[in-house]
Amino acid sequence: MVIYFGFRWEPSSLFDEIRSHRPGIATFVSEEVGALEFDVNEDGSFGVPRDQDPLICARVLGGAAESRACGIIMRTFLAETVMVPHGTDPSRLVRVPVKELRAYQIVRKDVGGDTVLRWRRLAPETVRELYETDPRTGKRIPLTISEIDHRFC
Repeated sequence: MVIYFGFRWEPSSLFDEIRSHRPGIATFVSEEVGALEFDVNEDGSFGVPRDQDPLICARVLGGAAESRACGIIMRTFLAETVMVPHGTDPSRLVRVPVKELRAYQIVRKDVGGDTVLRWRRLAPETVRELYETDPRTGKRIPLTISEIDHRFC
């Protein structure tokens, strides 16, 4: 268990999990707070400028404490690149980095007067399903997602 700003993460720190996949871009999303996007730098610090950890952690924790449902999406870009069709012209190819996508669900529980935030990493199949779903309507979006340049982890 790790305690941040009076909140407890169980079973371990989600922030440490996110840092383990650096560098990348993380987005905290909740119905009540909206979206907060932040960089996860090569050295594990959050934000630009670097070392915005206390502010970003406080905003994520505060948002999670206020939310019924929330989570974090982590995007990382590999050194590996692939050729994919460009936009609406499938005959034109462009080189892009391979993107890895991970998602985490955060659940708030009040236990003995404490706010406990539990998290779990979502299965790759669930990450893909969420990626292809309109958050407003819950309907599937007919995206043309290439397994070549997207990896759901």
